[in-house]
This record gives sequence, C-alpha cells and structure tokens, in this order.
Amino acid sequence: MKPDFLIIPIGLLIQILFLFKNEWLRDKKNRKWIWTTSILLFAIGYILSSNFGKSIKTLPVLMVPLLAYLIFRIQFWTFIKIFNSEPVDTFHSNDIKLLSSGFFNFIFWVTGLIIPVWFSYAVLS
Repeated sequence: MKPDFLIIPIGLLIQILFLFKNEWLRDKKNRKWIWTTSILLFAIGYILSSNFGKSIKTLPVLMVPLLAYLIFRIQFWTFIKIFNSEPVDTFHSNDIKLLSSGFFNFIFWVTGLIIPVWFSYAVLS
C-alpha cells in the first residue's frame, strides 16, 4: 500500500493553513515553527525522492511547503509595502472594499500551489 493519502496532505501544509488558519501564516510567533517544519519536510522529501522516487511518485510533494511558504512571505511583504496593511481573509466575504485582499488570496492560490508543485516535480526530482 502506497502512503499517498498521508504524503499529499502533509505536502499541502501551507495551503491548508492558508485556507483554515490564515493568521498562523502571518503571525510572527508561528513563523519559526513553520520555517522549521517546511525545511525539514523539504529535506525529507528530497532525500526520500532521490532514494525511493521511482516507487512512490508523490514524494516530491513533501518539498512543496517550503516553496509555498517562501512565495507566501514574498507576496505578503509586497502587499504590505504596496497597501500599508495586511491582507485579510476574504474567503466568506463579498465586500468590494476587500478587493485587494481577495486579489492577494487568488494570486497566492495560483502561484503558491502551481509553482511549488511544478518546481518539485520538474526541477528537483
């Protein structure tokens, strides 16, 4: 039995946090924990995919959290520099005043998922 059902949710850690606990990604207290976890998952994913990559095709997904969190931090910093405020969670809001935050969320979902998955499969494995 292949461990795909465990590897994929672990590899999508940043996206799951972005969806359900967005404030954890922005909080300075949790930043060290998230960086450490992402770096460990990247190292484990790289080592395992180089050794067992032929038999378990989903191992490069473990490298996604580091790349996704890096993209999130860059976009978060850019948003603060442009709008002088933090983006807010607009998942259940239809407020037109939050359009810039909604755009930030959309851009993160597109770039924070597609780029890390492509990079981990095409470049690193």
